[in-house]
Amino acid sequence: MRHQYGLAVNCGSSSIKFQLYKITDGSDFTVTAAGAASNLGSADGVELKLKHSKASGPDELTEEKKETLEKGLTHEEAFAKILKLVTSDGVVGEGGKEHVKVIAHR
Repeated sequence: MRHQYGLAVNCGSSSIKFQLYKITDGSDFTVTAAGAASNLGSADGVELKLKHSKASGPDELTEEKKETLEKGLTHEEAFAKILKLVTSDGVVGEGGKEHVKVIAHR
């Protein structure tokens, strides 16, 4: 069964927080990935953290990724990296971005 996903994004002055929800039966939502990018626009490296479930496994956030990105990264550049991560085959399965049907900013 192919699932659809929705991405909720909350941008602050120096961070982006996000959660990816798996949508089943049109009304049941399960968090399948969550994370944050912090220190955006600063002279320090941007910290990117992601926890997610395996695309083919149970809906438990057991997989974890931490990465230090380049210094001075903008919100737009960080969001592009976040979108690439959360739509990877390991998170949403084969087909990536085509499964994400909604992106909302809070």
